Amino acid sequence: MNITIRETQIDVAQHMMQITSRTNNSLPKSIVMQMNMGEGKTSVILPMLALSLSEPNSTLIRIVVLKSLFPTNYQSLRYKLGGLLNRRVFPFACRRDMNFTNEQINGIFRRFQQALNNCDVILTSPEDILSFDLLTLDKSRREEFDVSRSMLTMQRWLKKHTRDILDESDEILHVKYQLIYTVGSQQQVDAGAERWATIQSILQLVKMHAEQISMDFQEDVCYKPAERKSAFPQFRLQSHKPFSTLCKKIADDWLSTRPHRQKQRDDISELVLNPDLCIDEYVDEYSPLDIQLFLVVRGLLSSEVLLVALKKRYRVNYGINPNPAFKRLLAVPYRAKDVATDRTEFGHPDVALVLTHLTYYYSGLSDSQLTQCFDRLNDHENDPASIYDQWILYENATAIPTSIQQWRGVNLKDYQQRTQLRFPALRYNITRPHRQKQRDDISELVLNPDLCIDEYVDEYSPLDIQLFLVVRGLLSSEVLLVALKKRYRVNYGINPNPAFKRLLAVPYRAKDVAADRTEFGHPDVALVLTHLTYYYSGLSDSQLTQCFDRLNDHENDPASIYDQWLLYENATDIPTSI
Repeated sequence: MNITIRETQIDVAQHMMQITSRTNNSLPKSIVMQMNMGEGKTSVILPMLALSLSEPNSTLIRIVVLKSLFPTNYQSLRYKLGGLLNRRVFPFACRRDMNFTNEQINGIFRRFQQALNNCDVILTSPEDILSFDLLTLDKSRREEFDVSRSMLTMQRWLKKHTRDILDESDEILHVKYQLIYTVGSQQQVDAGAERWATIQSILQLVKMHAEQISMDFQEDVCYKPAERKSAFPQFRLQSHKPFSTLCKKIADDWLSTRPHRQKQRDDISELVLNPDLCIDEYVDEYSPLDIQLFLVVRGLLSSEVLLVALKKRYRVNYGINPNPAFKRLLAVPYRAKDVATDRTEFGHPDVALVLTHLTYYYSGLSDSQLTQCFDRLNDHENDPASIYDQWILYENATAIPTSIQQWRGVNLKDYQQRTQLRFPALRYNITRPHRQKQRDDISELVLNPDLCIDEYVDEYSPLDIQLFLVVRGLLSSEVLLVALKKRYRVNYGINPNPAFKRLLAVPYRAKDVAADRTEFGHPDVALVLTHLTYYYSGLSDSQLTQCFDRLNDHENDPASIYDQWLLYENATDIPTSI
């Protein structure tokens, strides 16, 4: 083997051989050196360190390299350390699908001990090290205690005797290197389908403000308008500067679509834009689904999940894995342009969801995916024409060929129409229509008391399911019928007894005679009759005074709320002075 060792390489190697340096916790000090590409880090310095730092019965050298460079490094080390030097290079690989037995673990352990005695070298990757750690826990979880005990013993031995040399340490030590083992049955993320819908609505707002943000921060934004009105523009943030402005615009617009009062909107805006604000004080005021959605938006904005996604480059940092063996349609990390990283996904669910949306926004749907959309629209929707109208609603009239501007003009069997007209017109369309089929299913559920609710649980959020059951009880279970058949002040009303301090409607045993110590047993009956009671009797002077005091003292915008109170009154019914 002919090799020339330069003076710079010797200096770097000698500096990294300082194993006597200690930190406060009496462990060997970590040393990091930076060199330019082509200066012999892998081919010269790495073998020198492996030879010099290994000590029989004391120090076993473990070289950690990137997974993509593993074959190249293995061949290089075998060539330089084998032969006359007679040092073996042991590759160590570990994946979750490797079902190690106790005998296999003990065999690997004996080989490592032999490598320590002979000053051999272990070659591995960060994924393999993390996988072995997690596999140890996984074996314990599955109660394979003999195997997990042997693996844990080997881990402790390696921690005591190995010295790691990291090639390309900036990549290996990057925070993105994590490994997650999924455990148990597959479950939906919090908020279910609403999480997807919320992210879609946030990205719609990004599209709405992208052009203005690009004009305000020209040097910090990469922007190219979309060719079609319904498509998503090319939009990428190149720095942190525009993000706070974008967040404020998104939060204001998103809250304007929520059914909350102005003071609530101000509180929610502060919550989603301030990552230090505690969520606990909001739990009692809002539903669990609302809390989940607030946290999703908060993660996207104040925790900068959206910023992370918008700074990545499509087809360079993320995209779809084209490998047929990879059957998931989520976006995955890329290690180079159009090169997906094998066996890797984004660890944060919202990052994965945002980048998946952006991937399809930029790439468009494939012909097979568009075919599935039209087949489903034609075969499974009760009103395909209205959904199709929503698809093309935001397009310019000239962007959609006249022959397919209405659903009745669509011919699913016409190959020429499909490839030349329909697919090009809708490939990049990001419009999300309301589904008529869902409405029909929900209508059937609330009107049919014999229909089982279980089949809807996976499709809708817990809050939606609860609301469906409430409406179902009112209608098909005839709770509303029971209430509407009762006579006010004869069968129900407010208990006028001052000792009865609750304001709910109670049963009456005769006209204007409340039944003592009695309430309606069914909560929805009580609520409906309470509403009807106040609808018929009106609010008392003291109750109206409380309303106006609260409006004046506790609301940020009392004028707008007061205007809503008067909105449906005739102009002649409200005195001009008020």
